Amino acid sequence: MITGTVTSTTPSPSGDPVKQFDPNEVSPGLAGFLAVFAIALICIGLFFGLSRQMRRMRHNAQVRGIPLDDGPVKATIPMADDTRITLDGDSGPN
Repeated sequence: MITGTVTSTTPSPSGDPVKQFDPNEVSPGLAGFLAVFAIALICIGLFFGLSRQMRRMRHNAQVRGIPLDDGPVKATIPMADDTRITLDGDSGPN
């Protein structure tokens, strides 16, 4: 039989064992930059797509003769007691 003792050795760290991270030295790196850049490109693309869609809708409404009102929206809400509440876009219930 082979008998022996196994000793475990831990490597000693070089320098300060408790290294404090300087927040100015830690950065997200290339992956973080690419992620933020991709999100910015996606947002810009969505903005242009939405603008194009709004222009198409406005043009189609004008061609069909639908009046366009860019002012505040007025809504009338029928109530249970046969009264109506009118809401303006600028003020509360009238």
